[in-house]
Amino acid sequence: MNDKQIASIKNQADTLADTLLKLKVNSQPTLTQALDSNKQLFEMGKKVKETKDGIIKPLNESIKKVRGLFAPIEEKIESVSLHLKSEIAKYKEKIEIENAKKEEEIMAKIANGEIDEEKASMKLETLDNKLEPIPTRKLKEVIIKDESIIPKKY
Repeated sequence: MNDKQIASIKNQADTLADTLLKLKVNSQPTLTQALDSNKQLFEMGKKVKETKDGIIKPLNESIKKVRGLFAPIEEKIESVSLHLKSEIAKYKEKIEIENAKKEEEIMAKIANGEIDEEKASMKLETLDNKLEPIPTRKLKEVIIKDESIIPKKY
């Protein structure tokens, strides 16, 4: 469908619309004319819909094909991401359990007097550092209560 055909349909629709907007139904002959014009209007609507669908349907099919091409890749990425997240969670849990055991041992050694508190605190700090290499983000939420306080440039 080219622009000339679309322009032709638009001109036909405009002409029909202008004619029908001027029509006044006040007698039997004008009623018959209005009913016939309504049929013409319905046919014009069907023609416009067919023309539009002729353009849109191939585009939608192309979009579906492209989405179909990328769907397996996206699914694989999602499944690998979920697997990786579960592995990270398992490792974190394992480290936390080990840290809890070592912390109990250090506390027992402090209670028995086998090591002093400075060495114990250093050992406890090294236990906490094992989980830090895993990157995390902290998001801050800002709530503006009075906008008049904020300068207009922001």
